[in-house]
Amino acid sequence: MPDQESFAVPLFAQDRDYPALALRTLIALGAQRGSGVHGTTDLRVEPAEGYAVAVAPGYATVAGGDDPRQGAYLVELRSRVTLPVTPPGTLPRRDRVVARVYDADYVTPPTSGDERPRSVWRLEVLSGTPDAANPVPPSLPASALSLAVIPVAPGDRDVSVLDDRLDGGGRQVLLAGPTVAAASVPLRAQPGTVWTSTASPHTGGGRVRVRTETPSGPGWADVANAPACYIAGASGELASGSALRWTRAIHDPLGMWTSTDATHITVPDAGVYRMDVYCVADAQYGTNGTWLQVDFRANDGTNAVASDTKNPWGSSWRVNSTGIAYLERGTRVSAVLFSPQRRLVISGDTYFSVHKVAGVG
Repeated sequence: MPDQESFAVPLFAQDRDYPALALRTLIALGAQRGSGVHGTTDLRVEPAEGYAVAVAPGYATVAGGDDPRQGAYLVELRSRVTLPVTPPGTLPRRDRVVARVYDADYVTPPTSGDERPRSVWRLEVLSGTPDAANPVPPSLPASALSLAVIPVAPGDRDVSVLDDRLDGGGRQVLLAGPTVAAASVPLRAQPGTVWTSTASPHTGGGRVRVRTETPSGPGWADVANAPACYIAGASGELASGSALRWTRAIHDPLGMWTSTDATHITVPDAGVYRMDVYCVADAQYGTNGTWLQVDFRANDGTNAVASDTKNPWGSSWRVNSTGIAYLERGTRVSAVLFSPQRRLVISGDTYFSVHKVAGVG
């Protein structure tokens, strides 16, 4: 029989007590032994009034670095916190904003007055060494998460911030779980994380990628089973109840749109699809109402598979409409605009995107 001392106590057995280290080990394993924030806005650092920065609420996991078997700590900031930054001097420097854990089992936590040392976590601004030629931020302390780097130059009146939450010297990742939706791809994330773009359709809205590990290193790969098409249309007059006409494909690897069927996109597979239209429409003919409706129609049918209504903003309708529907293979989808006005003027480019968000079979 192996020595029983080689075996840790099985977690959550009914008749045992557990040290905090057991739970920290569980947190570390859940974070793949890394450090990072749990969402794209968690603990984000921004300039604040005066020479200061503000840290947004959120969650993060901080890997212990004071001992090889220390585990990791889950920290929560419940409200926005403002931190002062040391004003500029005569030489440039780079400061670092960190979330730092002080565990009394490994280090002596900071105290105030006669307070006895207790385990805490804190937000800190660490000042860098002034250097005229090549200022660098201070090294990341043990048991700390880097949140931002602050370049400080002589004469600066306002703080500028470089987001460091997904870098930290290459040791930090986005711990957002299996999926994350954001306007841009995170710099780093756990392998297997699926990212969906929330940007406007004409800049890649709805694009789906998955985090991969390859022999050449980590990266983001487009999801193969997520057909998508992004097309654009010219400006001009359009009668109410007419389908928008498209003139060029921006991203269409599967050939879902052709100029011979200029008002439609044809989906290649059955599944649930998201459809987005962006345009600016001026109602210059009549004043019989103040709304504009976008219908997403299938196979020129009279009933919309999805619909979205917008109210005007200023003198124009700035429309960013979305519809979600199940579509059979080969369905031809168009975007039809309605308003009480007889005719609309589409000013500037108009964009239409269709992408698959769930498949069948």
